[in-house]
Amino acid sequence: MSHFYSSIQGGRGEATRCGDKHSGIQGHIRGWRSGVQVWGEVSQEGEDRFTISVTNGSHSTHSRYVGDVVIVNGVAVFRHNNTACALTQRGCTQYSPAYDGQIESWNPVEA
Repeated sequence: MSHFYSSIQGGRGEATRCGDKHSGIQGHIRGWRSGVQVWGEVSQEGEDRFTISVTNGSHSTHSRYVGDVVIVNGVAVFRHNNTACALTQRGCTQYSPAYDGQIESWNPVEA
């Protein structure tokens, strides 16, 4: 059974793909000189994690890590290195202490 599902719309219509907990899912949307790559996987803690990188588009295979998105206590959290912020309708609210890698133990306190 599929754990991940993706869809994309282009000039030739829509295409969809599925991935399970073991395969994950990956997508790369790009132009000639820039793009975004997203990997979906199940973390060691059992949570869905989406890793985001920017790329140089169709001209290069080089990519740069941007961050991860996970759901913590029902809130979408963007994390990069040792910082994390909650993604809300008003934007990204910075939290401390920094995310320590343990989803169960992370209890955000607004800074």
